[in-house]
Amino acid sequence: MNEVEIPVTKKRYDGIDLLKLISILMVVALHVPLLHFYLDGTEGSIFRRTQYIMRIVMQPVPYFVAINGFLMLKKKKFDLDAHIRKTGNMILLFFIWASILVVSARLIAGEGLTLKQFLVYVFETGDGTGNYAGVLWFMIGLISVYLIFPLLWRTYQEDFRSFRFFFISISVLVIGVSCLELLRNALHFHMDTEVLDQLIGLCKRFRTETGGWFMFYFCLGGMIGHDLDRFLERRKLWLLVGLIGWMISYVYSMYISMQQGTMADPSFNYESVFTAVFIVSLFALVLPYQANDKPISRLMMGIGRNTFGIFVIHKIFIWMIEQNFRVFSFGERLLTCVVVTAASYLLTMLMKKIPFLNKLVTP
Repeated sequence: MNEVEIPVTKKRYDGIDLLKLISILMVVALHVPLLHFYLDGTEGSIFRRTQYIMRIVMQPVPYFVAINGFLMLKKKKFDLDAHIRKTGNMILLFFIWASILVVSARLIAGEGLTLKQFLVYVFETGDGTGNYAGVLWFMIGLISVYLIFPLLWRTYQEDFRSFRFFFISISVLVIGVSCLELLRNALHFHMDTEVLDQLIGLCKRFRTETGGWFMFYFCLGGMIGHDLDRFLERRKLWLLVGLIGWMISYVYSMYISMQQGTMADPSFNYESVFTAVFIVSLFALVLPYQANDKPISRLMMGIGRNTFGIFVIHKIFIWMIEQNFRVFSFGERLLTCVVVTAASYLLTMLMKKIPFLNKLVTP
């Protein structure tokens, strides 16, 4: 079987930077939002249905978590002191950006802010429930994985058989429960699902706080990276599986939509077996990518290598646009995505050139 070369530039995987680019574009598109598809029923134009199909696969946070697992677990050397500093830096960055987002949102909206409101909004930013939540709940989940990463890395590098057992166990508890929930959601239109509800509740009690989806996606990235040659030998198979998974998830969502009379919320896919399949297929798709010196390739790699700054900044530009402009048509929403991405990227690059501020966009 032909081998697929994995391009690496100065210890970076070009394909991973491409996947980070795709993921950050999804983040911006979700928050603008680019795609409009909600209808009173299940009837709609082909264009609306196409937007819905695209929304199903847009689950960028799991992609970012898997990328972190891929890169961090593959490292051959581990410095505990450096990792402790990095984890502490992530916690500090969370509170700094939470504060920046809260203050920015209130100023843009022309609203006042008491000390109590400031503290409440900052803490709400952490779990994603606040009015100005931004995207920082992602950092909290990642930090929870960082706290036990030293154990994960040592097991991954020195006793992969035990790591694989751990991954299989999490997969059963996470993917298994997801499949039960998908089944429950489909059956409850026709029968009493109380017994299935209780079974799902029982299974979830076996999961630790860090043994849920973030841990699963992180370890999935590590599993992909463990034997890349073997993984890419099956590249066409993974791409086919991803396409089939995409089709099945759409058929499933259409069934739910027809049963309830309104379009199913596509966010159901965030914690489903389908997203795990999407992750594997996307890795297979992008890993062989070879960057070059063409302007478009350099721009793509530039954005892909600076996604953290764009991630934490982009909501501010979205708020500014929402406060001053009314965006309706798809073309206007697409232009908004381009402007927000470009502005966030340029501000990130500017901040990286300024002492102290560069640390705010470089975790």
